[in-house]
Amino acid sequence: MLGIASSDVVFSQVGFVEEYKGVGLLVDAFEEVKKTNSNVKLVFIGEDPAKEKYLTIVKERGLTDSILFLGYVDSVAEYLLHVIDVNILASNEEGLGLVLLQASACGLPNIGTDETGIKETIIHNRTGFLFKENNKDELIGYMQRLASSNKLRSDMGLKGEDMIHEKFSEKIYVSKVQNELSELIFPR
Repeated sequence: MLGIASSDVVFSQVGFVEEYKGVGLLVDAFEEVKKTNSNVKLVFIGEDPAKEKYLTIVKERGLTDSILFLGYVDSVAEYLLHVIDVNILASNEEGLGLVLLQASACGLPNIGTDETGIKETIIHNRTGFLFKENNKDELIGYMQRLASSNKLRSDMGLKGEDMIHEKFSEKIYVSKVQNELSELIFPR
């Protein structure tokens, strides 16, 4: 599927293909990771207003077989469940980053910038890795660690699923909303 072999380790970023989403940084980091891990792919899923700019860069670097731009897809979950091995959010500006929660719920490790809402959804060294904004070397290191260890990917993915159940399940959410409403209606 998509020219991806079952032995390939597939990294993804889901969201707009725009500079503020860290697309350039991620392409640069992936290029370095590819030099020592020939079985890696990078897939961008989402609206791609800057796609042509990045396609040109990818072509110039000879990475067209390794970096794919899928554009909008109806079901991101299908890709998270059946194609992707590691989810990345290299964005410099982000709210909660729902795709990180989706990836964790699908048993995938995440790599994200140590920014705002992103750090609320990744437990560093447990469910994935957080790297400093625009720190390509840190990003490369984390990508290489996950590319080279199926066990690490699996362990972090399982811990991510546990985190979803512990912090973001429907039962937990309803309980938190009920507590907030009680505090508003019956202040202490």
